[in-house]
Amino acid sequence: MQAGSGTPQQGGKFGKKVVMWLALVGVILAGIAVMMFTSVSFLLKSEGWVAHSYQVLDTLDLTESRFTDAQSAERGYVATCKPAMLSPFKRDLPQIFGDIAHCAP
Repeated sequence: MQAGSGTPQQGGKFGKKVVMWLALVGVILAGIAVMMFTSVSFLLKSEGWVAHSYQVLDTLDLTESRFTDAQSAERGYVATCKPAMLSPFKRDLPQIFGDIAHCAP
């Protein structure tokens, strides 16, 4: 009879250990889930900044091209003194300022 009376006590200890280990595994999985969510959020935020950086670089390339055209028109006017040579300069100058304003946050 003593062997039968000892079995329920051991079963209770085993059940408590299983519950403890399952709780520990649950906490670890919850921690991993939180870290994954944080990592994905950071990745999405970084992707937005990368896209913005490429947009700024494209705008700066376009601005440089317009500035070069305006500068060439200005040099042409200085060399020839013909007011018609200033039309590209007058056309490009507001676009240059608009592009620069667009790059600023």
